[in-house]
Amino acid sequence: MSRPERDRVTVVGGGLFGVTAARALARAGWSVTLVEQAPDLLDGASGTNQYRLHKGFHYPRSPETAAACLAAERDFRRLFGDAIIDHHAHYYAVANSRTRLTAAEYLRAVTAMGLTWRHDFAPVLRPDAVQSCVRVAEGAIDLPRLRHRCWALLRDSGVRTRTGTHFEWSSVGGNERVVLAGYSANNTLLAEAGFVGRPYRYQLAELLCVQLPEAYQGVSCLVMDGNFPSLDPCGRSGHHVIGHVTEMHHTEETAVVCSLSNTDAHRRSTAAGTLRRLVETGREFLIGFDQARLVRSRLVVRTTLPGVARTDTRPTLVERHDSQVFSIFSGKLTTCVTAADELVELMSR
Repeated sequence: MSRPERDRVTVVGGGLFGVTAARALARAGWSVTLVEQAPDLLDGASGTNQYRLHKGFHYPRSPETAAACLAAERDFRRLFGDAIIDHHAHYYAVANSRTRLTAAEYLRAVTAMGLTWRHDFAPVLRPDAVQSCVRVAEGAIDLPRLRHRCWALLRDSGVRTRTGTHFEWSSVGGNERVVLAGYSANNTLLAEAGFVGRPYRYQLAELLCVQLPEAYQGVSCLVMDGNFPSLDPCGRSGHHVIGHVTEMHHTEETAVVCSLSNTDAHRRSTAAGTLRRLVETGREFLIGFDQARLVRSRLVVRTTLPGVARTDTRPTLVERHDSQVFSIFSGKLTTCVTAADELVELMSR
C-alpha cells in the first residue's frame, strides 16, 4: 500500500547535501524520492571542487564558518569515513605581501578557533615568497569512493533515486513535501513555484586537473590570505586540482535567479588559457609550477552570499518557504550531515 501524500517528500538535487537529506528523511520515516537531472550522483558542485575536507584553516576571518566545519567533521567522518584520505600532507602558507592577514595574525586566528598546527615548510614552496608555512591535519575527499558510498546510503535507506530526470512541479502531489538541494539552481526552482529567494553571488569557475612534478605528489598547499593559488591532490589519481581566488573565474553576477550557464560557457572556455593564467600567478610561490600539464577541466557555478568578501563567510542555510517547500543552501561539504539533521527536525515540527 502506498503512503499518503503527506508522508511523501521529493528531494531535488543529487549532490552531497541532497543525498544526506534524502537518507535522513527516509530514516525518520518519510517516503523519499530523490530526483537528479545529471546521469549520476555528485555530478555538479559536489564533484567539482578542491576535494578538501575543511576543518576551518581556510577561514581565519570567519570564526563561524570555521567552527561549523570543525563541529561537523566528526559526523561527516562517521558517515563517509571510507571516502576520506588522511595521508596527504596539507600546508597553509601566508604570502609576503598583498595579504589581508600577517602570518602572526593568521596563526592567532586559527589557534583561537581551537585548530592545531605545526611549523613545517612545504617542499614545493618558494621560501622567499611567504612569511610562514604550517602543516595541519586535514582530510581529502576520494570522489569515486564518495559517490559509491552515496549510492549505498540511498539504497540501504530505501530512497527511490531517479537520475537523468528533470524535476517538474507538476509532478508533485497536493500534500507532498519538496526539498530543494540544487545549489545554484535553487532560486530558479523557487521562482517556478512562485517564491522569491534571497540574492546570491554566482561565479562561473573553472577547475583544472593537472599533472605536476613528482615533488607535488600527496601535497596540498594553499597560499593565504588574498588572491593567491591553491592546489590539492585529486583523490588517488596522482593528479592535482589547481585554483585561484580570482583567475579561475570567468564571469560573475549578483542576482536572485542565476543566468550563468556552465554548459554554454564550457563550449566557449579555453582551458589552456585558464592554465596559462594560473601558472603565471602561481609560479611566484610554487617551484616547478610552470611544468603543469592539463589533464581535464570542469566548470561549475559557485554560489555564495553577496557582500561577504571581508569575512569570507560560508554558511549552510536550511529554510522553510511554506508548509510544503524547504531548501538547503550548501556552504561547506563538511556540514552536509548537520544540515540533514536540521532539516529533519524542521520538517518534523
